[in-house]
Amino acid sequence: MDALILARMQFAADITFHILFPAIGIGLGWLLLFFRLRWLNTRNGPDKALAQGWPDAYRFWTKVFALSFALGVVSGITMSFQFGTTLSAFWILALNSWMQTPAGHEINENVYHVKSWIDVIFNLSFPYRFSHMVLASALTCAFLLSGLSAWQRLRGVAQA
Repeated sequence: MDALILARMQFAADITFHILFPAIGIGLGWLLLFFRLRWLNTRNGPDKALAQGWPDAYRFWTKVFALSFALGVVSGITMSFQFGTTLSAFWILALNSWMQTPAGHEINENVYHVKSWIDVIFNLSFPYRFSHMVLASALTCAFLLSGLSAWQRLRGVAQA
């Protein structure tokens, strides 16, 4: 194989992990917030035994969340992180979308000048790219949740 093919293979491997772990972080952050809020809303209810499942789920998935965050970095946690990752995705996708469908600028002497930051940030392709990323994060997290839950169930750790 030549250097170009090897470089493309390395890039494909890098970008796969680069998108996978942020997607898990975004989706799992929202899921953790949901578990926490469900527990806070049911802990004083009539069925306290059922309510105990929410903090158990929260603690388990926090470990998965921490692991995926650590792997993503190397290759208030719930609330601030999930808003932070979603905000980060917003800005990254705004920049990427502008590179694909530039708007709100003018070019003078081969230098780009912003005419409208609103048009730069909310360019033509941004809403589609951002909603795609948020939905992809939710789906990635749903597959992770389903897979790990099934694995726990098969091992006899989880109850029906």
